[in-house]
Amino acid sequence: MAEQRLSRKNIKEPDQFLTTSVRLLHWIQQNTRYLLYSSLGLVCIIGISVGWFTWQKHRENQARSLFYEAKKLLTTDPNSDKLTNRARAREYLEELVQNHNNTSLAASAHWYLGQLAFDAGDYPQALQAYQQAQRKISRSSDSPMFSTVTLGLGYTQEASGMYAEAITSFNTVAHASAYWLRSEAYLGLGRCYRALGEGDKANTLSSRVMSDQHLSELTRQHISEQLASFELTKPIN
Repeated sequence: MAEQRLSRKNIKEPDQFLTTSVRLLHWIQQNTRYLLYSSLGLVCIIGISVGWFTWQKHRENQARSLFYEAKKLLTTDPNSDKLTNRARAREYLEELVQNHNNTSLAASAHWYLGQLAFDAGDYPQALQAYQQAQRKISRSSDSPMFSTVTLGLGYTQEASGMYAEAITSFNTVAHASAYWLRSEAYLGLGRCYRALGEGDKANTLSSRVMSDQHLSELTRQHISEQLASFELTKPIN
């Protein structure tokens, strides 16, 4: 088979790969300073991002350590000094929310502070803590934590004589997907209606309870009996 030979015309034509490479090298030479600054900028962005994520992880670890110490004190041996343990736990939680308020455990820390303040009878402090916890959590009805915090807020509002506000909080919980909290919310609504002298609303609420299929029949019956007693009881002065 005869060997194919390149024509003079083909030999004289420039190689496409070499031509592109030469153009690229020429462009790099003309834009060296731009490429250098761009590279330095990219390195700085990467460095800042890595540093930020490292710092956030460090803060999360510190918050987790404080939260663990607080929980350990709150769930310790019942024979130990309960008041001392609560005071120390409050210190850990306050340090967490003061220094690490943007971490994932801040909402839980505010909730625990609300619980401690409520148990101590410090309702203004409890209100503030629960409201701060709410602001840290999604208001989605599918958030069990939000429902838990809102229930605590409702109890605190009721104890503070803020019955209209408490009704709003208890209603939020009663309509939420966290159905295991609904029995407490329904009873809270009944108590607030009684306090406002609106015992007739407890009867309407009782019908709503009996149609709530998320509650067992025994629970529905118990709540209805309680609501009936609220309806017959004189309002709180």
